[in-house]
Amino acid sequence: MHKPGTPTLVDNAPLISMLQEFIFAPERRFTYHEYDHGAEARRFGYRPFASSDRNAFIVTADEAAIELGSPRHQSLATLLWTANDDLAAGGVWTSGTDLLDIREPHACLMLAVMARIEPGFDAGDARFRSILNLSNRIPGYMARSVPGKLWIRISRDLIKRGFSSESLGQCLVHSFHDAFPEIGPVAAAVAAGSAGLVREFTPIHSLERAYSGKNRKLSLEASGALECADLSCASCDEKPSCDAIREIVAIKKSKQGNEQA
Repeated sequence: MHKPGTPTLVDNAPLISMLQEFIFAPERRFTYHEYDHGAEARRFGYRPFASSDRNAFIVTADEAAIELGSPRHQSLATLLWTANDDLAAGGVWTSGTDLLDIREPHACLMLAVMARIEPGFDAGDARFRSILNLSNRIPGYMARSVPGKLWIRISRDLIKRGFSSESLGQCLVHSFHDAFPEIGPVAAAVAAGSAGLVREFTPIHSLERAYSGKNRKLSLEASGALECADLSCASCDEKPSCDAIREIVAIKKSKQGNEQA
């Protein structure tokens, strides 16, 4: 039942289509890895949701080999869901610089998860959305979350044991299946150390914020149009998001026009 004052949830199928187009573009050099059904997660000591252990996994700054999306480095983390059959096979897509090859202590991050849910599944469930953080699932992995952004610390020990970009994606996919066994295919896209990929992903991330009601000024109308409650863009802190959305909408319209010509 929809609670008064909460945003109406809108199926993310159009955004999943856009993200798949983003990933499949050859110039972005994403590599596909089949879902390993938890093998990689278990290798790194994954803690199941059924575990009675509730102790937090802490990684201090001194213990960290890499910080992803620190306050000085951009990170975008997005969860997309659909009840339609629009999601390609589950699995993991990786691009950018592998976590094992990053030599700097800080790096940017683009992280996206796509999940197919059954009709009636509550996509607004806080636990469903919190899985994106992977908090307290992997020893040596710690994440802090703010809206749309993750700040991740990965310990030196975890990196020495071979925790790669694929490992992160496999652990994420497995975590969704562990928490919700009834869920359909889940796919994760992970790209670290590439400011270009983060920038190119921004429009999709911004649209998801509008779809889910996280952007308090931009709203999705019943017609599918995006409307803004603010009369002036000059002093609006959501302007970068709106500009990114306008850019991708313009590109989409241009492509549709060329196809119809």
